[in-house]
This record gives sequence, C-alpha cells and structure tokens, in this order.
Amino acid sequence: MPKLHLYALIETNDDHIFDVTGVGEDVFSVQRGGVAAVVSETAVTDYAALPQAELMQYLVGHQQVVEHLLAEFDVLPVKFGTVLPDEDIVWRLLGQSRPLYQQAFDRVRGLVQ
Repeated sequence: MPKLHLYALIETNDDHIFDVTGVGEDVFSVQRGGVAAVVSETAVTDYAALPQAELMQYLVGHQQVVEHLLAEFDVLPVKFGTVLPDEDIVWRLLGQSRPLYQQAFDRVRGLVQ
C-alpha cells in the first residue's frame, strides 16, 4: 500500500492538485481548517537505503515541489524523506497541531528566501 511523501504545509482552504513532478506522480494537498499538507503517494519508505543516484532524483523532485509552492503560497517546508502511512494520519497531524502551524505561518508570511 502506498505511503504519503510529505513536502510542505501551506495555508489554504481548498484542495489542490499541483502541476509539478515530485517524488510521486500526483502532488496534491490534504487540507483541514485552513492548513494543508502537500503530499504524493510513494512506495519508498526508507530513502537512506536507496542508491545515491536514485536518492538524488527523489531529493531534486522534493525540492522542485517546494520551489513550485513558494511561487504561490507561504510555505512551511518539511524535511526530505518524511513519509506518513495514510491520509488519516495527515488529518490528525493537521488537526492536533493547527495552533503551532498558525504561529509559524504568522512568522513567515510575506517573507522570501
């Protein structure tokens, strides 16, 4: 069963499908209460076990998604290699920590890298 590779958190009340290639084929958002996790399905669960060339392809895909998001959203990037078991866990993560995410978005809103 595919897992979800997590790229970043964004502020949005809408569901999105993003036109960018990442670790998985379809990059999409799972939102709850104005905060969304940007994810894609992946079969990889242990990036450290991959050959270096393959690992670099996944790392570049992860970075491309984050850069794509930065053009449109305030972004809280997530460490490369973060994999969650399913959307239910994503929903719980978004709901339980929403005040912390909101504080972080308040700090980064309007800043550029």
